[in-house]
Formats: sequence, structure tokens, C-alpha cells
Amino acid sequence: MKNVYAFNRWALAFVIVLACAVLACPRQTLELQRVEQQGRYLLITEEGEFYWEQDITGWIPMKDFVNLRGFYYPWQGEGSIDFRIENALLWVNGELAGAVLGWVDIEDIPDREAVVTAIAGPEDLDRLHRLPTLCALALTDEVTDDDLSKIAGLSGLVMLDIYSTRVTDKGLAHIAGLRNLLRIYLPPCISDAGLAHLAGLNKLRYLFLSKHVTDAGLAHVKGLTELRLLMIDHKARITDKGMRYVANFKKLEILLLPARGITDNGMRHIKGLLHLRDLTLPKDITDKGLAHLRHLTNLRELALIGNNITEKGMSYIGGFNRLEELCLAYSRVGNEGLVYLSGLRKLKDLDLSRAAVYGAGLAPLAKLKDLEELHLSNTGADDEGLSYLAGLDRLRVLDLACSRVTDQGLVHLRGLTELEYLNLIGAEVGDTGMSYLEGLANLKDLSLACTNVGDEGLRSISRLGLLEDLGLAHTQITDAGLAYIAGMDSLQTLDLEDNAISDAGLKHLEGLWNLRKLWLEGTGVTEEGVRCLQAALPYCEIYR
Repeated sequence: MKNVYAFNRWALAFVIVLACAVLACPRQTLELQRVEQQGRYLLITEEGEFYWEQDITGWIPMKDFVNLRGFYYPWQGEGSIDFRIENALLWVNGELAGAVLGWVDIEDIPDREAVVTAIAGPEDLDRLHRLPTLCALALTDEVTDDDLSKIAGLSGLVMLDIYSTRVTDKGLAHIAGLRNLLRIYLPPCISDAGLAHLAGLNKLRYLFLSKHVTDAGLAHVKGLTELRLLMIDHKARITDKGMRYVANFKKLEILLLPARGITDNGMRHIKGLLHLRDLTLPKDITDKGLAHLRHLTNLRELALIGNNITEKGMSYIGGFNRLEELCLAYSRVGNEGLVYLSGLRKLKDLDLSRAAVYGAGLAPLAKLKDLEELHLSNTGADDEGLSYLAGLDRLRVLDLACSRVTDQGLVHLRGLTELEYLNLIGAEVGDTGMSYLEGLANLKDLSLACTNVGDEGLRSISRLGLLEDLGLAHTQITDAGLAYIAGMDSLQTLDLEDNAISDAGLKHLEGLWNLRKLWLEGTGVTEEGVRCLQAALPYCEIYR
């Protein structure tokens, strides 16, 4: 689940947004019609090979974009995108779309009017006016405050990425006149003083704020009422006072709040943000704070990481019947609270990591038939609890690391044939349990570190023909067991750390042509054995 804890979620969301998200560009006349269907996806391929599948629910043609290896490309309503980067030029569905300036001279671009997106360094900024349809720009890490003055006249820009640059608060004065900007990625050093220069960018729809921002910074941007997304670093010093300014952003759909500083009282200010569909709350929020939010019925994603929510608060969560993702990791939620989840029939992703849940308390989860991801690591989930998961036949991801599951519990997973990822690290499972996994034909990632799995278990695992990642560190594997792995030619990563393996066992791995990473620390293999294996697998990184 992407909501692991507030900071990581902010960082991950930032990367995902860089890889996926929103922009406008006047390249093609299309009706600005909002995509309202639930679960509509855009297939993105790179020279015919799968690259990314982007959820475009709610996207608007010409105002939303995807990141194609650093290029911000405006989505124009396509059902699919195939791209390639050749000689520093970006081609999308066979048409020129972007350029890496510095690697290719502007004069050498075949059709400058076709370039809508570019990556540029300081030496190219004073020539960008030669790209008349440019609307998306990413700047390199050499760019300074003074350099930014060279783009002050690019009024057609609607997306600007200066995250990796050397730009400071002072430099933002140069872009204060770019009134058509819809999105800007700011450097992590930007503070309240820098935000003052953004006050007039009243078309901004997406804004990411650093840890240096305080309530005063939010006051500067309180007039940006077109904001759809506001993500604030988990260390930012925002208080209930600052939440008064957040209340102005009536069109917000995504809101990520810092981990500390905001109390239940601050929740009063966002109860009117009825368009919210993705919300991450601070750690200090209790049942009282959730009560203010009970009318946010459009919520699709909710993260309450490490919060003090009790059974009372869970009753409010039970009313968010459109939820698709819910993170309650590191929370005080126990078996009693899970009862309120049984009505969340649209839930696809549930994270209960480190929650006090176990045994029959997991029974309400049996009703969540659409569940695709379930995280129960470091919980009391046991064999009885697993019995209630047997009917969740859409599960693709199941995390049972450091749980109380044993071999007997794994029998309940036999029918979960859609599983692609299974984490059993630290569970009390061994060879018998592996026999129950033989029918999970779609399994691609299996983590078994610190378990009792041995050579006989590998016999069962060898039948998983699509397995790409196999973790066997600190198990009971020997050279004899590696003979079963010899035919698993789909393997890409293999971890054999701290096992009784010698050079003789490595011979069984020489035919794994797709292997790219192999860990052998703490084994009995020699330098000579590794050298021979490396000769057989020249594209594999071997760690010893």
C-alpha cells in the first residue's frame, strides 16, 4: 500500500505524481470533458513494451499529463500511449513531442512547433522562445536563481519542474508572472518567503510544500482556490491556525497533512471540502477529529497512520462506503474496530500492519470480496484468521510478515490463484506449507526469509513458473535444494544469504539466464565459485 507512513507516502506520492500526473497544453482541439468512470486506465508502453498503467479517473484532456522518463507529456484523451526516446527526442504514438536540450540543438529539431515538453539546463533557457508550443518544462540541477529569470516571459508554460535545481526563495520572484501555471514542483528548500511569490498564480491546481513551510506560508497561498491537490511534508510546522487557510481550497481532491501539529480542532476547517477523495491525517487525530469529517462521503483513499482511533472512530470510517484504500498501520485499532469495515464493499487495499488484530477478529474481512491488497505484517494474524481470507479470490498482494501464521494456515491460501505477491518473512512456516502454494500459478514475488523452508520446500516452489523474485535468506536451503531452482528460468532476483550453500550448489544456477541480482553473503561459496557463476551469468549482479 502506498500509505506506509506520512513522510514516505508524501515522498512516494511525489514520485508517482512525477511519473503520472496533470498538465495542460494547446496542441490539439479536444473537448474538456472530465473522465468520470471509475477505474479507467491508460496503458503506456515504451517501444511496445509495458511501461506503466495509469489510473486516469477524473482526468481532463489537455490538463492532465504523464511522465515519460522525465518528459511531462500532456494527455490528450488517448486510450493508450506508446513512446520512444531516440537521439534526445521524445516521440509519442509516432509523433515528435519533446526534446532534451543540450543533447540536441534547437536548430536540429525536425519540427520545433511539435515540441510541447522539454528538459533544459541553464545554457538553453534563453532559446526556449524558439519552441512556440512549449508548455511543460523540467530544469536540471545546475539552474540557479539568476537562470530562472530567463524563463520569465514563457507565458505559455502550464507545468514547471524546478525540484532538482538550486533555486531559492528569492528566485521564485522570476516566475511570479507565469499566470498560466497549473502545476509547479518546488525545490525542498522553499519556505514561507518563497510562497509569497506564488500568490498570484491563481490557476495552480497542484502544490507540494516542504518541511520549511509554516502557517504563514499557507496564508500566502490562501487565494489559490483552484487547487485540486495539496501535499505538505510530514515535518512542516502547520497548526490548527494554518488549517483555516486550507478551508479556502473548496475544490481540493487530494490532501496530505503533516504528521504533527494539527489537532482534532483543526479538522473542523476541512469538513467542508466535499470533493476530497484522498486524505492523509496527522498522527494526533482521535475519534473527536474524525467526527468532523463524517460528511466527506466522496473519500476513496484514507490514511490514518499511527493515529489514536478507537472503536468509536472506526464507526465513522464505516460510513465512508466509497473507500477503495484504507491505511490503519501502526494504529490502536483492534478486533472490535474491524467490525465496521464489513460494509466497505468497494475496498481494494487495506493496510493493518502492526494493528492489534488476530484470530476471529479478521472475520469481517471475509465480506470484502473486491480486496486486492491486504497487509497484515507484524500483527497477531494466525491460522484461524487466515481461514476468513479463503474466499478473497481477487487478492493479488498479501503481506503476512512476522505474523503468527504456520503451515496449517497456508492451506487457506490454496484458492487465492490471483496472488502475485506473498510475504511470509519471519512466519513459522516450512516445507509442508510450501506444498499448499503449488497452485498459485500467478505468483511473481515470494518472500520466505527467516522461515523454516528447506530443500523439500523448494521442490514445491519450483512449480511456480512465473516467479520472478524469491527471497530465501536465513532459511534451511542446501546445495541439494538448489537443484530444484535450476529450471526456474523466470527468476530475476534470488536471495540466498546465510544458507549452507557451497560452490557445488552454484552450478545449479548457471542456466538462470534472466537472473539479474543474486545475494550470497554469509554462505560457503568461494571467490572462484562466484567467478565461474559470473562467467555463466554475465548480466547478473552477484553480492558476496
